[in-house]
Amino acid sequence: MSVDPNLPAGKPPPGVTPNFVNPPSRQTAIIILEAIFTPLMLLAVAARVWVRTCIVRLWGAEDTTCILAACGSIAHMIIYTQTFPLGLGHHMWDIRAVTLLKPSSNRTFSANGITFPWTLCFAKISILLLYKRLFPLRRELIAVSVGIVVDAVLYAACVGVAIGSLIKCSGLEQVSHPYCRFNSGPMVIIVSVINVVTDFYVLILPIPRLLHLQVSQRRKIALLLTFATGLGACAASLARLINFSINYHSTDVFWIQGSNAQLSVVEMNIAIIVACATCLPIFFTRVRSLGSSIYHSTVSLLRTTRQDSKTGPIVHGRQRSMSNNGPASQHRERVKDDRGPSKLGPVLVTGGNGFVAYHIIAKILAEEPDCSIHSLDVNIERNRHANENVHYHRADLALAADVERVMQIARPVTIFHTASPEFSDAPVSAYHRIIVDGTHHLLDAARKVQSVRAIVNTSTSGVINDNHTDLVDGTEDMPILRPPQQKRIYCLAKADAEEAIQAANRNGGRDDRGILTCALRPCLAFGEHDVGALGKMVAVARQGRSRFQMGNGQNPYDFVYIGNLADAHLLAAHALLDAWGKPRPTDPTTRVDGEVFNISNGEPWLFWDFQRAVAAQTGNPVRPEDIVVIPKWVGLTMGFVSEWVVWAISAGTRTPNMTREGIRFSTLIRTLNIDKAKRVLGYRPKVTVQEGIEHSVQWFMEQPQEGA
Repeated sequence: MSVDPNLPAGKPPPGVTPNFVNPPSRQTAIIILEAIFTPLMLLAVAARVWVRTCIVRLWGAEDTTCILAACGSIAHMIIYTQTFPLGLGHHMWDIRAVTLLKPSSNRTFSANGITFPWTLCFAKISILLLYKRLFPLRRELIAVSVGIVVDAVLYAACVGVAIGSLIKCSGLEQVSHPYCRFNSGPMVIIVSVINVVTDFYVLILPIPRLLHLQVSQRRKIALLLTFATGLGACAASLARLINFSINYHSTDVFWIQGSNAQLSVVEMNIAIIVACATCLPIFFTRVRSLGSSIYHSTVSLLRTTRQDSKTGPIVHGRQRSMSNNGPASQHRERVKDDRGPSKLGPVLVTGGNGFVAYHIIAKILAEEPDCSIHSLDVNIERNRHANENVHYHRADLALAADVERVMQIARPVTIFHTASPEFSDAPVSAYHRIIVDGTHHLLDAARKVQSVRAIVNTSTSGVINDNHTDLVDGTEDMPILRPPQQKRIYCLAKADAEEAIQAANRNGGRDDRGILTCALRPCLAFGEHDVGALGKMVAVARQGRSRFQMGNGQNPYDFVYIGNLADAHLLAAHALLDAWGKPRPTDPTTRVDGEVFNISNGEPWLFWDFQRAVAAQTGNPVRPEDIVVIPKWVGLTMGFVSEWVVWAISAGTRTPNMTREGIRFSTLIRTLNIDKAKRVLGYRPKVTVQEGIEHSVQWFMEQPQEGA
């Protein structure tokens, strides 16, 4: 049977002549939208993959579903290009009927019915899985789980119907079959309704929690705006539904499908971009940091080259300060040798018998064996160095007279301020008394003695985290949290102390020869002599209880080996001493004084993998099949009961081993960005986490009474 090649596929309206040569078309609009949204989608997905594999180093189901959605979007775009020669986006009367007689024609159009729901299904599931990680609370978990199940079931049904159409409705003679008529009519409306309902469900679900998400105000606004782009997907799906409803009985099918194809491109790609939303700030921060580093390195190299070409070789020598500014001058004069770092001594270390301070003193002795070091602590019987240059002073930071007495004896050039009560064991009153009041006493005494040039403050990354929400790739520009977001008294006290020390820098910024200060914000430190967090892990391992795991165990956590943290303290001190007496750099990317620096090992581990690595080093390895997973909500319930039972038994004088705060610690994501410390201080972790675990546990095994 032959068909007239000039026979149109549809009857034209009265007075309209079929145009097979250059007809009106919506194909150009489709191509433009694809050219805009597809590259944006691919960039977002590439950023997500890079962040998850190279920075966070954790791959989850939400990442896999995002990749599947991106594959669906690309397949959908390719199929569109195959439908253009068939007339998609043209009026039916501008299409030759002969082009639609091949079975492959209908199969090509039916294939779009598979890729479209496929893409939206996986994009929305990826977003919902992201919500599950961001908001791990019972109500949100239930809502997310319901959304995932409903999405999967509904879209699986849509894909199944489309596959049936691909098989059943391949020929033109089968178009009138009831199944084929249902698929091209009511089913289109059903899919559109599903899209609208699920789009708005996914969009509205996180808004209440996003408003309370723990990120900087700038990031919160950016995140809200990013998720608000989901309104574009909702608007597109709603427009598709309206368009289909209005033109339900129209015979100009390909023209209408051309309009809906434009909306489909927008809806699919926006959904995928939103699924990548939380990775984009991290990605752009890293790119900006890398670009800035390359720029400043290039400028520095060009300046050095230009200077060398003008001045010729420079003869290096040894310089000695000759100034004499009064009685304290003998303590303020120090030697800087071009062949080595600035001299630190004399040095005062507050909390000098503590875990962190012990290792700082060890590093100083290794670098400057003759350095005079003074330790101020309320308990000077622990963590002592058998070295005649280390002097231990029993004193209380909370007492101004004690601090002034030790300061006059030490007359330090450099102060390492590490003193702090254990945040899990100390009474509430100790936090403000020791951390806040003690810091002000230290600053007052340092100003009076007139010998101090540098103060390095050991702060905590907890000042930017509320211990309820994840902290992913935290940066120094994130705001310090205050009530009601911050409920931990320890972190509030640390924040007050940090701000006081930073405010004292250069005497309020007015004096280049005033005290220079900076703060380090370490993550969870571990190492030899750590009878706190690591000591408890070793005790748990020895008791054979390391097989128990709270939560799903998929939370990356940053740790820092204590030797690396001590290195960072010395790097910061040397940088401050080198900057003393000079104007503050105008380039903020090179400043040390008045700045804060995140410190970690730069290699996040899954929290419970760390615990099991400790257990393995104690000789109590845990096999994967022996791991007992306790849901987070069960752990929080156990912590609640434990807190009240111990409170009742001890009349409020004791803290239980299991607390809700501890459970949250072990189930949250806590990772830091240390690019600033690397760039400005030259910090590089020398000991890996695995090596640190081996060194630390070996120490515990040799000293069971002290370590356990």
